[in-house]
Amino acid sequence: MVKVKIRSRAYPGHPLSQSVDDVKQIKKSLGSGAFDRATIAKCLGIAEATSIRRIAAMVHFGLLEAGRENRYTITEAGRIVSNPLEDELRPTLANAAQRPSLHRDLLTEFAKEGYVPEQLQTILHRKYGIADNAAQLAASVFIDSLTYAGLIDDNRRLTLHPVAEGATAREPESNSGSDSKEQRAVRQHEGADRSVDGQRFVLRLSGGRTAELLVPSVLTESDIRLIRKQVDVLELQVEIMDDAGNS
Repeated sequence: MVKVKIRSRAYPGHPLSQSVDDVKQIKKSLGSGAFDRATIAKCLGIAEATSIRRIAAMVHFGLLEAGRENRYTITEAGRIVSNPLEDELRPTLANAAQRPSLHRDLLTEFAKEGYVPEQLQTILHRKYGIADNAAQLAASVFIDSLTYAGLIDDNRRLTLHPVAEGATAREPESNSGSDSKEQRAVRQHEGADRSVDGQRFVLRLSGGRTAELLVPSVLTESDIRLIRKQVDVLELQVEIMDDAGNS
């Protein structure tokens, strides 16, 4: 058996407030359905290349879900923040702010002391592997998102909402409950350090490069769907990096 550690370093490129404004606009202009990137970009009044980061942020916060053929749908959390009842908005924002894997890792690390240190940018670079020139943005998005969701005060002390405290950023479950098990599995796998037993597959890429895929010895249909979703997210992240390199 092969053992490997997996860890995600992805992070949203825009704060939660921007993502909430964006998903509201999508819901207002397009309603329900599955939309491609060009349609979303036109709805937001921005270039398709610019939309990559905005869409990725909404996916990170759980307001949009990536589906087949690069089409996106508004999630239950996205629908709630677009038209919330009085008691729905705050817990939904609290969960959304904690949903990105990097944000969960940071909140877990800072929970004992109860505040976010001033050296956050350095911590992101040295401990979490984020490039030095990107750590400032990642730190700003983290602080701004927690502030918007009411999870941090002006002194950078954590004030987790009782509904979200100790939670792993669960998205509100649909009435049918048909997606809740799959959504929990995605969150459990995203960005977590763990040893995995399974089979290793070597995939041949362009330029003579290779990639390694490690999977459990037994895969279910649900596992295959989750792998497809992770590939969709990976494709989005690659496009974000290409976009940043060309800017």
